[in-house]
Amino acid sequence: MIQPTRNNFFRTAGKNQQVWCGSFIHPNPKLYKYYFQVYTPDLPWEGSDFFENAPRLCAAELKTLMDQFRAERRSCFIYNVRRPRAGATPFDRSSERWRDVPFAPAWENDPDPEVDGVK
Repeated sequence: MIQPTRNNFFRTAGKNQQVWCGSFIHPNPKLYKYYFQVYTPDLPWEGSDFFENAPRLCAAELKTLMDQFRAERRSCFIYNVRRPRAGATPFDRSSERWRDVPFAPAWENDPDPEVDGVK
């Protein structure tokens, strides 16, 4: 993974380039919710500070921001975090694997707007 640093950004990102640095997106949005963080060199954080402090965006917020960046020909790094969803999903929250994992709201309880089939 490319670390969110100014040095890496200027070495990697070209003009009007949104560089995906995130993980695989599962094809079933009702099983997982993704939160996105967008790095640009004008942010006050780099490295692990970025991941701890940068705002986490839902898919609709990310789409709006990426449309704006494309219109302005701005570059960025895009990162994501995947959370299993609560509700009618195959995740047994009482099992050791999921015991300390934070869960996202169930699809039907997720207040974020749907965009392109995801929330």
